[in-house]
Amino acid sequence: MKFKGPRASLRGFVGNTVQIWRLFVDIVDFAGQMGGGTYNNISIAYNRWVNQGSAAHRYWSAATVNNGIHEFFDEAAADGINTPFLHNDKPLDVFLAGNRGDGFALMPHAMGPVRVATVVAGGLEIGDLLFGGVNIPGWQLAALSYALFPDLMIGCNPNPRESDELRETVYHECAHASHFGQVGPDYWMALVLA
Repeated sequence: MKFKGPRASLRGFVGNTVQIWRLFVDIVDFAGQMGGGTYNNISIAYNRWVNQGSAAHRYWSAATVNNGIHEFFDEAAADGINTPFLHNDKPLDVFLAGNRGDGFALMPHAMGPVRVATVVAGGLEIGDLLFGGVNIPGWQLAALSYALFPDLMIGCNPNPRESDELRETVYHECAHASHFGQVGPDYWMALVLA
């Protein structure tokens, strides 16, 4: 199961492992094997997690966020509301944070590197946003790679979190991404700096 599609690509907390590289690639769960080709419509149920940071927490969170994003897109389109902005028709880059309960919609890939550098120079603590409580100045992370900043961050804790509560955060951040498409990058930069 790869948590990537035309609407969103999910990456994030790595569970109880030291494989830091997993923070920067799509979340993948090997759920089994079937012969005969590629399947995109197999139902997989992820049970509720118990231990924060566990693989079960990661996969349950990814499945819940993925479903919430699809629900938002479908309901917004049905109600005549703009769907979240997709920069160059690329899926939203969504970072799941296992140690936070909030979210944000930075939309850096649509704002562009110059505006993001302005935001970072203005004091945005990207390290705190992504990793919750880790005091890494934003300018240091900006120097590492602008491309690693997510469009959306969805906090997948406090423990234990109900799926409806997590979906509320997903809908809220998707609404911000939708709003971005209406106001544009200059307005968004000013909003992030405020």
